[in-house]
Amino acid sequence: MATTDPKQIFSDVFHRQRGRLYQFLRKRLASDADAQELSQEAYLRLLRVPRPEFVRNAEGYLFRIARNLAYELSHKETGVQGWAEEWEMEALPHPQPSPEDAA
Repeated sequence: MATTDPKQIFSDVFHRQRGRLYQFLRKRLASDADAQELSQEAYLRLLRVPRPEFVRNAEGYLFRIARNLAYELSHKETGVQGWAEEWEMEALPHPQPSPEDAA
C-alpha cells in the first residue's frame, strides 16, 4: 500500500529524482559543488513546507525549488537582474529579421 505521509512521499521523490535534480542544477550552475549543495538545500526546503498536504506534485515542486535556488545563487554571484530559461529566451523577438522575413 502506498504511503500518504507527505514527508515520506517527499523523501521517496528526492531519492528517485536526485540524479536528475543534480543534472538539472549542474546545467545551470558553474560548479559541481554548487549543484550538489543546492540539490540538498532543495530537498530540505521541500521537507520544511509548512502545509505539505497542499503539494500536489512533489517532483515538480522539488524542481521548482531547485530552479529558484539556482536563480538566487546566480543573481547573488553575478548581480544580473534577470534569468530566463532557454524556452523563455526563444520567445523573445529577435532584433534582426529572420532570413524568411528578409526575403
